[in-house]
Amino acid sequence: MCGIAGVIRWGNKPIDEEQVGFLLVGNEHRGNDASGLVIQQANGSLDVLKKDCPGWKLVQSKEYEKFMHEHLKADSTAVLIHARGASRGNPRDNNNNHPMFAGKGAIIHNGAIKNDDILFGQFKLDRKAATDSDIFRAIIDKWGLTEEAVEKMGAGVGSGAIACVHPDFPGHVLLVRSGNPLTVASNEDFFFFSSEKNTLHRACRPYVQRRGIWFQAQRPNVDFSNMADNTAWLIGPKGLAFHKECRICTGNYNEPWRRTYEEYEARQKRFDEFSRSNSIVSRPLSENKMKVGICVKCHKEWVLPADALYSEYHCNKKKGGCDGRLAAPIVVAAKMVN
Repeated sequence: MCGIAGVIRWGNKPIDEEQVGFLLVGNEHRGNDASGLVIQQANGSLDVLKKDCPGWKLVQSKEYEKFMHEHLKADSTAVLIHARGASRGNPRDNNNNHPMFAGKGAIIHNGAIKNDDILFGQFKLDRKAATDSDIFRAIIDKWGLTEEAVEKMGAGVGSGAIACVHPDFPGHVLLVRSGNPLTVASNEDFFFFSSEKNTLHRACRPYVQRRGIWFQAQRPNVDFSNMADNTAWLIGPKGLAFHKECRICTGNYNEPWRRTYEEYEARQKRFDEFSRSNSIVSRPLSENKMKVGICVKCHKEWVLPADALYSEYHCNKKKGGCDGRLAAPIVVAAKMVN
């Protein structure tokens, strides 16, 4: 489970750094294995910052302070943020963290896609990360923020709340909701969205100082709504540019829950171990401490730690692999011959 959010500038008022910080930290309880954001400039260009740390730690870092000072400008058109609860794709590899970005479009995704390997082959797209979310990045890179891209995204099987920006579509953000929650809000100056309404309440209520004491406003001029399920919206400077059906979640959706803080240290230890031992072929199998994983694409065999999750590993390109996901070996029972 992850958290996504964003703000789009509709009027002349600039996006405030405080809004971005509230959106990022406000979604952290949904995922604290990594965090990141992308800023779209008036000319469409994108600036991305992401790191394998919780949102609160990112916003307090010198790296974040420098990034916001340099890239959040008075005419920046949109900011998308992501708080990651890692499933597939080790967060120690920053390519696996959101926003998913390979030099062109950028996307953030809350959900899970089960047929991403099939879609990469079907659409003849190149994978740039081990995550299932990378299929949406690849689709946006090729087709942009278009209705054709929405149709391709709808071929996914799973669930998703997704936001996308692309340099060829300045001032526009593509939003998709199928299964996962997404609340939207707006006033004359901004359009907001978030995985949870409570986060929007905090981000939309400015702080004011009176006689040396800070207070948070109670009645912001902001209106709220839930985004319709199985829908894609292209939001532009004048509002809704198009809307189209996008049905990724075909069954009943149940919001997952994870022990975000209680299991944080255990997850980080596991990520570190995966990072150190990922796809080591020279290490021998011995006394149940190691096991074999098979690439789902090229069927190459790799040696993994015994407690490893297959979905966290990929066919190591640096060692002659194809970057496909690993799975458990298929055991075929031998036929007895009398």
